[in-house]
Amino acid sequence: MEGVITVFGCFLVHLTLGSFYSFGNMMTYMVSYMRKHGLPDLTYGEFIVVNSAWGFTQGIVTPFSGFIVRLIGLKRAIFLGCAIFSIGTATTYFTLDSGNLMLVALTYGVTQAFGEVIALIPPMTIAMSWFPEKRALVTGLVVGGFGGGSFIWNQVQTAIINPDNIGVVDEYFEDEELLNRVPTVMLILAATYLSIQCLVMFLIQVPEDLEQSGEEEKETFKSFLVNVLKTALTRKEFY
Repeated sequence: MEGVITVFGCFLVHLTLGSFYSFGNMMTYMVSYMRKHGLPDLTYGEFIVVNSAWGFTQGIVTPFSGFIVRLIGLKRAIFLGCAIFSIGTATTYFTLDSGNLMLVALTYGVTQAFGEVIALIPPMTIAMSWFPEKRALVTGLVVGGFGGGSFIWNQVQTAIINPDNIGVVDEYFEDEELLNRVPTVMLILAATYLSIQCLVMFLIQVPEDLEQSGEEEKETFKSFLVNVLKTALTRKEFY
């Protein structure tokens, strides 16, 4: 039963992280809002830089995410990544009013992606360790949350921002009441993500053998870093 609850918790982690793939839905509202608050000529084509920042950050951070997980452990990595992801969402509340597209790319793109990359793999590792003979099945269940995130959060975002299904005017939303809800939804979503992510910390349990293995790897990795630094700092070539 503990393993089943853990897999469910891992699924919920991925469900929150997968919310970024509702980007296409949020983009229509975010661009329309920013056109009324500092960037009147902003287009959807220009706003794609936020999505590009996300993808770029994924590519840069992913090779190092394994080191972070080894250094702090699986559950801490999940919590750290989720917290950063939620912070990226919450701080977009402020950057939307900045009139600076690069700041939005930093919070909604770079920060969210950085957190997502750190928290993405540990849930799968933990889930597979509970069911070693059904690895493909449990991995599929967990990743299903990532894929389903866009469907779930699309509905939530629309229900908050545009419950009356108000249409666009010349490709962009103009209704003031609708637009005023756009920054607020960032705080609501961030609070919802973080609440779910805190809950799963109680649901997810790391098997003892995996935890022991992780501690051994952590000590080995720390020793490796210390030796590298010692070697580098004692060589004149370093200076």
